[in-house]
Amino acid sequence: MTSNLETLKRKRAGMRMQTTKLFNKIEMALLDETISIEEKFDLLNICGRKINYVTQNSNDSSKILGLLWDTNSDVLRFDVQSFPDDWKFNPTKRLVLKAMLKIFDPIGFIAPFSIRMKMLLQETWQKDLQRDDNLPRDLKDAWEN
Repeated sequence: MTSNLETLKRKRAGMRMQTTKLFNKIEMALLDETISIEEKFDLLNICGRKINYVTQNSNDSSKILGLLWDTNSDVLRFDVQSFPDDWKFNPTKRLVLKAMLKIFDPIGFIAPFSIRMKMLLQETWQKDLQRDDNLPRDLKDAWEN
C-alpha cells in the first residue's frame, strides 16, 4: 500500500516528465527548477535539469514570471522596493514610463496596479506633457497613491 505522499510524488514526477517532453517538442529546454517541499532527488533528477532545493529555514526567493516567489510561505509577491526613491519625490512622464516598463507580468497578477500606471501615462499624453516635465499636482497625487 502506498501513502498519499508517495502517490503525490509519483504524480509530480509524471507531470514533470510530461512538461519536459512538451517543452522539448517546441525546442525550449527547461534548465532550472526550484522546489519548496522535501522530495527524493532521484525523482527530480531527470533530463539534466538544475534543481534548486529550498529548505524550511532558508530565506530564499525565486523570480518566476516577473514576480518573487517566497519559497518558505509559497506566496507570490511583487517587489515595490526595487523602484528608486527619487521616483516618489519628483515624478516625470519619463519616470512613469520607465516604471511601467520595469514591470513584467505576463499572467496579470498585478494588473490592477499596472493598469492604473497605464491610465496615468495616458493622462500625461492627454495633458501634452513632455518627457521631462514634472507631473501636475493631480497626476502626482495619483502617482503617489
